[in-house]
Amino acid sequence: MKKLLILGGIALSREIIEQARRMGIHVDVTDYLADSPAKPFADNSFMVSATDVDSVVKLIEDEKVDGILTGYVDLLLPYYVRICEKAGLPCYATEEQIAATTDKFRFKSLCRNHSVSVVEEYGYEEVMSGSVRYPLLVKPVDNSGARGVFICRNEEEFVERYAQALAYSSSGRVLIERYVNGKESTIFYFFHKGKAYLMGVGDRIMLRFNQNKLPLPVGYVFPSASLPEFESRTDGRLREMFRSIGINEGMAFIQSFVEDGEYVIYEMGYRLTGSLEHHLIAHATGFNPMETMVNFAVGNEIDDAAFNLIDPQKGALANVTLLLTPGVIEEYRGLDDVRSLDGVLHVFTSYPVGTEIRENVVGTLAQVAVRVLLTADNRRGLIEKMDRVKELIQVIDACGKDMLIKDYAYSDLIN
Repeated sequence: MKKLLILGGIALSREIIEQARRMGIHVDVTDYLADSPAKPFADNSFMVSATDVDSVVKLIEDEKVDGILTGYVDLLLPYYVRICEKAGLPCYATEEQIAATTDKFRFKSLCRNHSVSVVEEYGYEEVMSGSVRYPLLVKPVDNSGARGVFICRNEEEFVERYAQALAYSSSGRVLIERYVNGKESTIFYFFHKGKAYLMGVGDRIMLRFNQNKLPLPVGYVFPSASLPEFESRTDGRLREMFRSIGINEGMAFIQSFVEDGEYVIYEMGYRLTGSLEHHLIAHATGFNPMETMVNFAVGNEIDDAAFNLIDPQKGALANVTLLLTPGVIEEYRGLDDVRSLDGVLHVFTSYPVGTEIRENVVGTLAQVAVRVLLTADNRRGLIEKMDRVKELIQVIDACGKDMLIKDYAYSDLIN
């Protein structure tokens, strides 16, 4: 039995554990927290920080680990690369590729060098001179999950929010951009032996709050309504960009706005995505990106023919993303009813019962309570099923109140 070590026991790491177990692989988890959400689900867990390279390498030697993987935390990716190199284990990326694709300044510069459209950005002095039109968006260049990202509608807000965003950046850098309040899409690629495979483009369904709060995703729908425009206008330029930095293996996702058919890029992740699209892609095409990432990590042979199954146009697929308000989770209701619905592929809950959801998570992806991955015969049936799922699931607090935000209909949000 091969042995996989996961760096970082966040709740989403349960997805890697479940996939590896289905493949007959022993799974361990390590980080510095005794109460990491994924640790109880692993075969073994360890109190070794994922950022302590030498100690993790020793753990790998002692436990005879065949491969390591970190799935969802950008911060851990450079340590993952260093540990792989020192332990002589398979690694899908280089540290330079991680830096080029996750540092927001460097990534946008890379896009511009390959004629890929990006959201306009400004310098601090330029904003303070009064020559830039509001609203603006400020965000740390080296954080994810919408943490430290703020909308600024005037100079007073800008000065305050810039300082707050700076506090979220370990490198002390903040990106200032034009605030775009338009349609969004996310692009998913898999790389194997230097070739990029477009797995899918999904329309990101955003819920817009008041003018001072960031919109947050409440779902994705595949294939994107603007997939043909993406393939004809942007796909080729992105592939050339990937070739320029030598990306050979692994999964990536790119977030973008869509303005007049043009994909305007703003961020990239070179890792598994927390929105769990691997369930949708595997169902629609038979190619499972999560399974492939695990096989690569432990040195298993990868079936090259499986990549021929990838087709971004296949299926009517959706990700239902339900958001929480602050409170203490006392009970989940309706999960089994949702699991029994025709076309539901997977249900994921972010927090165990008893978790307190605090005010500071509002406006970040930590508000995500439940993700439901599903399919239908057509787009209309898909939207109807998304609304049905939203109504069935409840997250109950101590007062018997449903903590989920539900004052919207997918039939209204999806064009």
